[in-house]
This record gives sequence, C-alpha cells and structure tokens, in this order.
Amino acid sequence: MVWAAIPYTPAIQQVVGAAFGVPVEEPQRLHGGEESAAYRIAGLVVRLGPPWRTDAEMTWFARLAAHASAAVPEVIAPLPTRSGDYVVRAAQRPVTVWPFAAGTWPDKHDPGVRQQAAELLARVHAALADAPGPAGPVTQMPRGPGDDLADPRLDAWLAERAQSRTQPLHGDYYRGNTLAVDGRITALLDWDDAVVGPVEREAAEGAWEWGGCLDTGVVDGAQEFLAAYAEAGGPVVDDLTFRQYARARMRGEILLARTRWHELDAEDHAYHERQLAAYHALPI
Repeated sequence: MVWAAIPYTPAIQQVVGAAFGVPVEEPQRLHGGEESAAYRIAGLVVRLGPPWRTDAEMTWFARLAAHASAAVPEVIAPLPTRSGDYVVRAAQRPVTVWPFAAGTWPDKHDPGVRQQAAELLARVHAALADAPGPAGPVTQMPRGPGDDLADPRLDAWLAERAQSRTQPLHGDYYRGNTLAVDGRITALLDWDDAVVGPVEREAAEGAWEWGGCLDTGVVDGAQEFLAAYAEAGGPVVDDLTFRQYARARMRGEILLARTRWHELDAEDHAYHERQLAAYHALPI
C-alpha cells in the first residue's frame, strides 16, 4: 500500500497551534492515508485532509462524529478550535484535530470481533438517524475508465433503492477505521467519507468487509455480520441487497483506483484485480 507523502510543515504547525492549541512537539506519522495524513502530537491527532475536500463538507463530517459520539462511546469526537469551529485550512488542506486513541486493527476473521463490529454499526446508525444532512452536495470520489464494469441492471437497482429512506452514514466502515484493545473494539475513526444513503447500503458494505468475503471467496462471514446487525436493532438485509451493494462498493473502489493506477504498488494492483474478479463472479 502506498501512503501519501504529506509533510507536517512548520507552517501547518503554526496554524494548528494558533487554532487548536496543539503543542509544538515532534509529530509522529500514523499508519495509513492515501490522500490524507494523520500525525500524533502528544495526546492529539492532527488530520490533514485532501485539498479537494471543502471546509463545509469537512465540518459536516466532524459534526457527524460529534453527534454520534454523544450516544456511541466508541466514536471519537473531534476537538473544536478556540473559536468553536472544527476545521481550519493550512497549506491548502483542511485540518481537523482529534483525541488520540490507542489500539490496533481488530481481527475481522474472529467471529466475536465480527459480531462486535455489527452491533457497533447498528448503534451508530441509530445515533445518526436524527443527524442533520450536509448543507450542500458532498464531493464525489473521482472515477477512472470503467466500460468493463458496466451493469445497467445494477444501476437501475441502485437508482430505485436511492428513493428509499436515507440518513447520514459513516461511509467507510471497515476494520482499518476501527481500533481494538484486548479483542474489544474501542474506537471508530475517520469520518472523511461520510455520505447520505440507506442504512442497508452500509450494512451490506460492512458485511462484505468484516465477513472477509474477498479473502475467503465465501459469504458465510457476511451473513453472520448481517444477522448480528439485525439482532442489534438494524433492519434485515436480504441476500440480493447485500450482493448488489457489495458489488457497487467494489466497482466504486476499482474506478477510484484507476484514477491513480500508476501510483499504486503491486499489492494494490493485486487487491483490485481480486475485486474485479469478485465483482463479476458474485452471483445475484
């Protein structure tokens, strides 16, 4: 995986110090970040977002996290600036600050962890049911060429489902945006891909990820996730809904990867080739 080289410069340090009161200490680059970067400074995390994200949408992402954290303790809430805002811009990037949370990525192949993830998602969806939507359109992810991924039936199905009840969603619910301590999921991070959509969409996407379906080639883990999600209060997600949203998610990730294919490494290429095969092979 290729992580973006986004430095924490003295100019950025000065902006976040003045706005958030972040101390002047040696920053530690945290793992991850293809278009953004996170640095730990003392007990804080400074997130440098992609330049194409607007301040308005970044503010909405932060407010969603704050809203959800009031009901879901695993959600890490952002810190406001001294003026009460959540976002400042430095070096043309939107910057937010968050409390540091310790932990490691949970094991999605552990059935107990998978059940925790499903229950957490159900609680997050319940907390976001009355959250306000964005003030304006959220910037869509760029897409590369995709004639080989055309599926009019999928497009028609998605358009029909878009008319159903929608609400704010986390937008990228996979284990890389969570942390665990001693086998317990303790933190949900990174709201920079929040969207508005049916909760079944995110439940299906989460089931595909936490079920390890791309790794195993079977959907048993996904069905366990969806059963636990429904038992925790989420809606029942039928098999067609699961498969269609999983395919839509894979297609979106493949098209995004194709916008920067030459920047990705062999591991990334292999991952997206597996996604391409799964997209075409997953029966509906």
